This record gives sequence, structure tokens and C-alpha cells, in this order.
Amino acid sequence: MKKMDVDRLIFYDGDIYDAYLASPCLFDTDHTTEIDRVFWRERVKECGDPVLEIGCGTGRVSIPLMEAGFSVVGVDFSQSMLAQARKKTDRVEWIQEDARTFNLERKFACILAPYYVLSYFHELDDLEAILKNCKTHLKSNGKLILDIPYFSPQFWREFFENMGLVENLREFVHPRTGEKIDTKFDQEYDFERQIYSEIIIYHFPNGKVVSDRLEHRIYFPQEIKAILKYNGFRVDRCFGNYDSTPFQENSPHHILVCSHWES
Repeated sequence: MKKMDVDRLIFYDGDIYDAYLASPCLFDTDHTTEIDRVFWRERVKECGDPVLEIGCGTGRVSIPLMEAGFSVVGVDFSQSMLAQARKKTDRVEWIQEDARTFNLERKFACILAPYYVLSYFHELDDLEAILKNCKTHLKSNGKLILDIPYFSPQFWREFFENMGLVENLREFVHPRTGEKIDTKFDQEYDFERQIYSEIIIYHFPNGKVVSDRLEHRIYFPQEIKAILKYNGFRVDRCFGNYDSTPFQENSPHHILVCSHWES
């Protein structure tokens, strides 16, 4: 992943992103409720201050953590997303950096990578660079908490049943132009590369149609545990959803709480 890959997507235009996620969705989503934010707050309570969020976007997680009394730093390499976050508050330290290379010269009790942030990095070298960077920035007893995509057997059944079916997703109002934009959803999976693509198709009132392709690298449960192990992390706990239930076969999420090995 390169910086330009995010900057060219409509989805990662900061104020469009917020308007899009605030609109009613055809599919159930945790991002329209409070349950996910409660989950992250509880995990951070177990770790303490300070907190670093990688891929903080427009502040959906960082800002509630700050409001709960934590000292929070948010890192993202999208200038547009951070600009939107800064409009909301200056009480979080917003930093524009690449997750693979940032150097804040300080350590954190908790580092969060919510909402599939790491899945946007498709190459093993990139993932290992991020893990090395996280290890450098963690206190000796600190925790790294990763939320990565998990596709259950139930997901795959539905995926194959609906293959080739483009579905209505949501309608939202463009925050700068006031246009109503209709969006549709398609999906693809590259089995060789383990890349799942979410395709968002934007239909503008003037007839213009634009597509975003959000590509996620899928790490299977034992695969990600092995990668973490050989990069100096042990997995302490696994959650399968934001209600804190344990990870299991048909969980909608795979959230791993990790400690780094002492050198």
C-alpha cells in the first residue's frame, strides 16, 4: 500500500467518509451503534495510558477514548481524514505518518489497530514492518490490539450464493455539494493472493458513476498467530465480536490482544 492508494479513493475523503457512515445502511453494521466504542474503551481501561491508535481516520475511536479521560495519539497517513478529525477536537494529538515508518520517540501502554487497518497492507514485509514499529513503541507490559477481517463458513456460503449480485448499499448527501449520492455494493475474492475486495459504486445525480475498490488482505486465524509469534508477539486473548464474546468458528470479527516478548 502506498499513500496515493488511499488519497485517490472517494471513501477516504474525510468529510465524505463521515457522511457516508452516518447514513442508513442496507447491511447491519457495528459502526452505526455505540457497541464498538464501548468495546475499545473497555480494552483500553485494562491497559492504561497513553494510547496510540494506528489508522485513526476521522477519530471514531480516538475521540471517545479522549473523552473518557485517556491520553490519545492518532496516526493516519490520510491528510483528508486527519483534517476532518482536527475539526472535531484538538485534544487528541493527530499525526500524519505511515504505520510502517513512524517514529514518535515515546512508548504506549496500548496500541490499537481497529477496523481492519492492517488488512490494507497486503505484503508480509509491510505487516512485519508495522509489527516491528509497534513493538518499538510499546511499553514492556503494553498491549497491541488488532481487529482483522475474519470470514466464517457462513460468510463464504453467502458470498458464493450472491456472487455477481450488485446490491443497493446506502444513499448519502455529499457534505460539500449537497448532492444525493446513491451507492451500490459488489465484492470479489482473489484466492491466490488472499485479497478480498469491497467495491463501492457511487451514482451521482448527473449520471456520473465512480467506483472505489477497498482491498483487504485476509489472514487466516492460525496464519496471523504464526506471523505474530515470529515477529515477537504472543496472543493473550481473542474476541469474536464487540460484545466481548470469545472468537469462534462463526464470529464476525477476529480481535487479538497481544503482548510482546521480552528481549
